[in-house]
Amino acid sequence: MHKIRTLLLASFAAATLSLNAQIKTAAPSPASELKQTVGVTDFTVVYSRPSVKDREIFGDLVPYDAIWRTGANATTKISFDSEITFGDKKVPAGEYVLFTIPGKDKWTVILYGDTKVANAGLYDEKNDVARITVDPIELKSPVESFTIGFDNLRDDSATLFIDWDKVRVPVPLTVDTKALSTASIEASMKSMDSWTARDYANAADFYAENGKDLGQATEWMKKATEMNKDAFWWQYAYAKLLAKQGKTKEAIAAAEHALATSKAAPGGASGYIKRSQDLLAELK
Repeated sequence: MHKIRTLLLASFAAATLSLNAQIKTAAPSPASELKQTVGVTDFTVVYSRPSVKDREIFGDLVPYDAIWRTGANATTKISFDSEITFGDKKVPAGEYVLFTIPGKDKWTVILYGDTKVANAGLYDEKNDVARITVDPIELKSPVESFTIGFDNLRDDSATLFIDWDKVRVPVPLTVDTKALSTASIEASMKSMDSWTARDYANAADFYAENGKDLGQATEWMKKATEMNKDAFWWQYAYAKLLAKQGKTKEAIAAAEHALATSKAAPGGASGYIKRSQDLLAELK
């Protein structure tokens, strides 16, 4: 009886494993998810990546002058969490489908509002949110696998690029990082008791770099150094802010503190040692 029971349990386990088993094979066009922050705006692109595989791509596999899903399998999705300028078009935060119309000399790049659209065959121009025309660039080295990425990253801009075979399609993007950061700081000032040393330092850096209240920036950076006494990089920034306001005596003291902390840092901090020494040489 015991042997029969054991055999039954083994058979049941095997049957269960068989039902739950999933066959895994390589996808011809693997799925990919790209995340990129531009300034303070977070972008996500979800797409599939077909490969050239010795085929003629544009004008053949991907016809000219016809709507393309911009990848393989499902439609390509792009999302961003603040308003952006797509080429020269303002686009609200949200998720969109990225359609394109490849051409020999010009490409049309489209942000499409109906994210449930299953394929390019169901495209309807009335759902376009933004449509721009860009000039493709011939690549010196062919790209085997279809690639979407971000290049030329700046605080308030980037280039979204589409690369495949010998073609790059660059799409300029801009974001109003200054306005977004200002709004974030002003909203957060209502609960400053919860600010960390990094919050104080980030706010100070932003004020200093964007022509805002330098005195306030200095107070915030001082607070950051008091909350993290090992942060020689913030001590150096505090010294620079003081020097910028002509407070030479205080700046020298802060720079000497930054130099001492840099020298005492585990593993050394040669870059900030030299910066602090150079600043002291300027001030004395």
